[in-house]
Amino acid sequence: MSALDQTSCIAGQQTTTRHLSECNHAIDLMTGASGETRSYRFHLTHPKNYLGVPLAVDADAPTEILVPQHLVKMAGEAAYGAQGLGLITPRNDLTERGQIIVDEAAEHFASSENALISLGANARSRFITANPMFAAVAQAVFATYPPIAPIIAVLDSEGPLPLAELTVALAEAHPDALSETLLQFDRISDQSPIESLLSSERPSWASEADSYHSLSTYQLKSLLCHVGILATPGTDSTHLDPDSDFWALSPHLSTSVRERVVDGLGGDHQ
Repeated sequence: MSALDQTSCIAGQQTTTRHLSECNHAIDLMTGASGETRSYRFHLTHPKNYLGVPLAVDADAPTEILVPQHLVKMAGEAAYGAQGLGLITPRNDLTERGQIIVDEAAEHFASSENALISLGANARSRFITANPMFAAVAQAVFATYPPIAPIIAVLDSEGPLPLAELTVALAEAHPDALSETLLQFDRISDQSPIESLLSSERPSWASEADSYHSLSTYQLKSLLCHVGILATPGTDSTHLDPDSDFWALSPHLSTSVRERVVDGLGGDHQ
């Protein structure tokens, strides 16, 4: 079976009733599950480093050994990111959100550690291609992370936008998302940046790379590309051009995830 066939519910092609049900079920579960998310600057670019943490917590071997062995040497950063996504608690216990990932792994692997080994073995590949069995739940995890939802909603409404124009669109529709994700207000020589974005003439700083959090324009954008929410990965701050760095929803984004996000923010999906 090809990667496209395996992830057909994500790609929106050759969708079967079973695959569509899986996508709907993932977003339904993640939306209703407990597990407090918090705004967090992600330092790692591959989602396996965060999504694999609940599997390491559930496995028999010590979590502090399994994470660096199979996921990433920066075990503390992986744990902090998993906490930000609401997958584990600060005490390293599974939340309901984290348990959903463990339950999904149990459908495909003999144990959580086996699932963890599989994730680690495909570190160089795009997550949804290498791990199609986790594609729906991965999208649900990131789409229900509050700072991401406004970006999905704006791109669903406006279509692909360069970063500078996305910033203006977010200022108009969801200004809080700018402080949570994109803008570094302390780098902007503007006392009222949101008001400036809403003025008739876009401020010059919106086209300057230093105005943006590099952890969002590179790491976060890459994470969202890996799980099939965005079409392209992030750009390092040294090469970032906000006027040409396009943000667009991926054709792999599940329709059920997109519609749930847009409806949840009171928007109209197309």
